[in-house]
Amino acid sequence: MAVQSSIFNIDTGVTFPSTKTIATKQHMAVWLRDTESGDWEQLNVLRYDLINNSAVILSAEYLIGFSALELRVADNPNELGVNPANIAIVAGNIDEVIICAENIASIVEVGDDIDSVVIVANDIESVVTCANNIGAILDAPTAANGAMINAWYSKADAMTSASYSNQPIGEYVNI
Repeated sequence: MAVQSSIFNIDTGVTFPSTKTIATKQHMAVWLRDTESGDWEQLNVLRYDLINNSAVILSAEYLIGFSALELRVADNPNELGVNPANIAIVAGNIDEVIICAENIASIVEVGDDIDSVVIVANDIESVVTCANNIGAILDAPTAANGAMINAWYSKADAMTSASYSNQPIGEYVNI
């Protein structure tokens, strides 16, 4: 059996166990049924965790307005049938990522090792602006070092000028 689905009533708490072994968080998906419309919607992966072969919702607030929870567990994450526009976890190994999604705003988490992710910007518009001027970004450390060295030379010149203006004629001035 490739995908196993278990449906629970929301009033059972925030822990929803699976009888099928869940290899990693990427091998499961949590869906909630809206109380009013009856429609199912996928819960963001940042709102639950995998603990002891169970989906554990991180806050009961995430369950408000829903009547049931469906826990889907798959042998292969691709079998969960998640639309690429709703990607939540892209890959465990960042080197495996080639194209994440057409809509960058739909990416929630890049990898299991968040330390490998450099914070780029708080909003994607800033990232686009950076990408358009990547040459200046790559040159920024060199420019900063050059500016610091120029500032030191200017300070040294100012100190030498001050020495000339304050020293009596004929005395040696450190340059």
